[in-house]
Amino acid sequence: MAAALADEFAATAAQPLPVLTLAERAAAAVEKWSDRAPDRSRRACRAGCAHCCYMAVSVTALEALWLADRLRAACAPEELAAKIEQIAATSARVSNLTIEARAAARVPCALLGPDGNCTMHPFRPLGCRGWTSFSAELCAAALAAGEPGHSGPCDRVALAAAGSVTEGLQRGFRAAGVDAGHYEFHAALLRALTHPDAAAEWSCGRPVFSDLPRVVSERLR
Repeated sequence: MAAALADEFAATAAQPLPVLTLAERAAAAVEKWSDRAPDRSRRACRAGCAHCCYMAVSVTALEALWLADRLRAACAPEELAAKIEQIAATSARVSNLTIEARAAARVPCALLGPDGNCTMHPFRPLGCRGWTSFSAELCAAALAAGEPGHSGPCDRVALAAAGSVTEGLQRGFRAAGVDAGHYEFHAALLRALTHPDAAAEWSCGRPVFSDLPRVVSERLR
């Protein structure tokens, strides 16, 4: 499944498809395979469970552009301005942190609502879609300890689906001559929201996101 899905999206991403269409297809593919997972009933993830919303998230430019478009569509001008301000403030705190430092800082995602729900859940990044845990207790313990997740059981099918689609997209982007990098979520979303014509410029191969921080681990530095 993983190799075929990656190949499918490598071929798809190499074609001149509209940015939003490609993003929607990628998210739908991850959801389709995730819904077929034989152990999906074991997932502990529920609405209001936000333990993983304090961890570093890495996204492609495509994901940031899609989410930026959906935020513009969902928010009135005053609300959008407040969202951008909040994203910018969070980015200033976390975008340059390592995975380990980000977890220890315990700063919530800028899009996490006060009720513990993601305010843009249908349009969340592929990495968020792929990470599912079979133990809310282990997730809570990791958050309390400032650890970047736990090594306990999770849904490997959902994880493989998200990883395969992401790999395929990146291969397709490189073949199409556009930026295939992975960037820290808040920094990329802020750029997508504030850079004029970001989607059109990225689609033409211009380096709209290439100067942004990437998610790295202290262990790999």
